[in-house]
Amino acid sequence: DNLTDDAAFCKTLQACVEQLPTQYQKVLELKYHAEESSQEICEELKISDNNLWQIMHRMKLRMRECLHQNWFQNN
Repeated sequence: DNLTDDAAFCKTLQACVEQLPTQYQKVLELKYHAEESSQEICEELKISDNNLWQIMHRMKLRMRECLHQNWFQNN
């Protein structure tokens, strides 16, 4: 089954997103929801390409840890 169809997982996912720093949340929204290109994100947020990739890397690590602690260990 697809986890995004599970209401409890979606609630946990949203809680993890809300724990991210604001800048990370903006990048997540633009990259994965608005499907903007890296160049568009950099221009909109006025950050360098290197900074974008650093933010994305750190964001993914935080999300993985949060989901691991709050979902995968409990289910």
